[in-house]
Amino acid sequence: MTIRTRIISTAGAVVALAAVPVVAHATSASAAKAAAKPTVRAAANAAQHRTIVVNGSGRTLYRLAPETTKHLLCTSAACLGAWPPLTIPAHHTPVKGAGIRGKLGVLKRGGKLQVTLNGQPLYTFVGDRRAGQANGEGLASFGGTWHTLAAKGGTTSSGSGAGASSPAPASPAPAPMSPAPTTPAPAGDGW
Repeated sequence: MTIRTRIISTAGAVVALAAVPVVAHATSASAAKAAAKPTVRAAANAAQHRTIVVNGSGRTLYRLAPETTKHLLCTSAACLGAWPPLTIPAHHTPVKGAGIRGKLGVLKRGGKLQVTLNGQPLYTFVGDRRAGQANGEGLASFGGTWHTLAAKGGTTSSGSGAGASSPAPASPAPAPMSPAPTTPAPAGDGW
């Protein structure tokens, strides 16, 4: 091997070694950036006239009332096809964006981690074609009713369930009053 060949080989090895930390750093930076992206965040929804919970891509998230992590209703292929669960990769932790109240968690389900909010499994809806739509709100299917979640906590409608707060029930309507008995007024001034 000549000196020129040795220098070129050595220079090539140095360039290759110098590139490895840059690639590793770029990968670490990408992973850190991906980890910092919120799994769920708050977004104003014009149709709902309130701020609701959405995924990192802005798609509306739903819960199935009265489903809980201990009593799953959406288990069939048909349900999971229409209402895909919000999942994260194994060994990741869900990240809560600004404006979200409540505790994020995960539910181990079929080898995947489904994200939960206040113990409620979260789903998207295939009927929502783009961010900002909430076409699944109030649909009754698969053993319950689907509801969006208010970013401040609870559901956006009267749906209730474990871990979700909902408006207090209205007080019963008062019983109709019977007409006051009529008696003839006394003669004279009376008062």
